[in-house]
Amino acid sequence: MPGSSTSHEETCPDDDYDTLDHIYTRNLLETYDVLKSWRKLLDNHSRTADTKMILTEADADFATYYKSGSNVPFNFMFILELNNKSSATDFKHLIDGWMNNIPDDPAYVANWVVGNHDNHRAASRFGEKRADQLSMLATVLPGVSVIYNGDEIGMVNRNFTYAETVDPVGCIAGPNRYYHESG
Repeated sequence: MPGSSTSHEETCPDDDYDTLDHIYTRNLLETYDVLKSWRKLLDNHSRTADTKMILTEADADFATYYKSGSNVPFNFMFILELNNKSSATDFKHLIDGWMNNIPDDPAYVANWVVGNHDNHRAASRFGEKRADQLSMLATVLPGVSVIYNGDEIGMVNRNFTYAETVDPVGCIAGPNRYYHESG
């Protein structure tokens, strides 16, 4: 909850989605097969039209998404792996890791997701000054920058009550954890 000093890990019930190992719903080989079939469909269609691009959102192995036909598998490192305590070395290490693992083919594009509807705003996660720097970094790095509506002007989270929560994940999390699960 806003202002709470209890960490997410301490308040997370044992059966919460975040604590479970999703062996039957995440990184399934079937997902990559579906993506390959979509790539084939779009490539066949593109023979008579403009080239089609696939952007995918998944918290999974991005290299396999590239290899399966996604031109831009969303890169959530700025949301999931970096924070207001991250150093320049931390940023460089992760950026180099992404760039060095993109298949060597111009059809595959790097990308840098600054924020989204599932997470707290960049200015709330990094601080207002660092959020501006993060957006600038995302726009000067090679590839596509994805900046969530409002992050470009430094919007911060608005404290909201559980009663105001409309995000399904936040509602399911309940009154003690909604703020951790809603962006």
